[in-house]
Amino acid sequence: MQVAISAILNCLFAGSILLFSVYIPAFRHQGLSGLQINSISTAGELGMYFTVPAFGMAGDHFGPATISWLGGVLFFVGYLFAALWPYNQLVLIFAFFCVGAATTSLYLSGVITFARRYAHYRSKYRGFALSIPTACFGLSAVLLSRISELPYFRNDQGLLSLSKLFFFFSFLLLAVGLLGGLLIRIPEPSALPEEDRLLTQTDMARHPLIRLGMDWRAYLFGFAILFTLGPLEMFLNNMSAILEGGSIAPTDAVSMFATVSTITRLITGLFSDILFSWSISRMWLVLVFAFTALTGHMLLAENLGPEYPATIASMMGFAYGGIFTLCPAIVVIVWGVESFGTVWGMFASVVAIASVIYSLLYGWLFDSSTLSTTIMFYITSISSVLSIGLWIGSWIGWRQNSSTSRP
Repeated sequence: MQVAISAILNCLFAGSILLFSVYIPAFRHQGLSGLQINSISTAGELGMYFTVPAFGMAGDHFGPATISWLGGVLFFVGYLFAALWPYNQLVLIFAFFCVGAATTSLYLSGVITFARRYAHYRSKYRGFALSIPTACFGLSAVLLSRISELPYFRNDQGLLSLSKLFFFFSFLLLAVGLLGGLLIRIPEPSALPEEDRLLTQTDMARHPLIRLGMDWRAYLFGFAILFTLGPLEMFLNNMSAILEGGSIAPTDAVSMFATVSTITRLITGLFSDILFSWSISRMWLVLVFAFTALTGHMLLAENLGPEYPATIASMMGFAYGGIFTLCPAIVVIVWGVESFGTVWGMFASVVAIASVIYSLLYGWLFDSSTLSTTIMFYITSISSVLSIGLWIGSWIGWRQNSSTSRP
């Protein structure tokens, strides 16, 4: 029980970087330009996304406890530098790169722990087990934003005191990471069920990245993730602008997206396990979420975002939460728990690349004086159609391969 609680705490406190927009008024008040602020946020995203494969492999090789305390130390260094020099651009770029890397390290520690302890071959609740850490990460921003609203962290002008908040985060997250390093334990291969021991021996015989590179179904799966989650990440990053002028405030739309996404993660994990016990593939649920995303993009292509902001935000949150819950479960089923961190780390880096591509394209169209952003949603609609074909192709490939577990 202490292992599960520690892993949950890691995910529940890992999402402090998601509060970056809360810091912007204080940054602007101290004279930082929009370009400077965006350079700092970009450093955080680079630290978060492009360290996923490295931390995934470290978690598989050295164990999730190791990357837990490493995440705590990185959080401490990053936020301590940010607290001491809260308005120095170069220092903040370094600090938030560390914070981004720490976010990945602490979050992966929790996910790998649940995958190795509770999502093994004989487990009937693999989907639900993996939905718990992802849902907790979704709640992280809500919890930490409430903490940041406490009067202690406000100055006389009512603005956020970044030094106070960053000092608090540095010691809080160091404690969480070190606690995880002490309490998180995963079973040795000899303590795993027989099927998982066989998977472990296979993994040792051939490096997981080699197996992944030789599996053509992995490429279909990766491109399906790119064409599904890339547009959804773009929507999440630009939701306020996309739904501007609607009947609800942009902040309410963001909250609605996050709430629906978090609830969907928990329900999807449990429901997918129930369906699987009835010999119904999880891929049916993947297709439901993919078609939901397609419908949302088509509504935006018809410029209906301002008319139905709550509906579209909820639909996108539903699709986003569902896909992000099912993909790790599929990785565990198809490629095994022992190499989960490495394999999921590679697919998560695809999400990062997709997010950059679609977000930059939207930004270019948004700044263009001759082109409408509506074009973007025709592009994302086409991407969603392609993703559905790729999901189906992956599914057919797994069904035809008798040596591969079917998700």
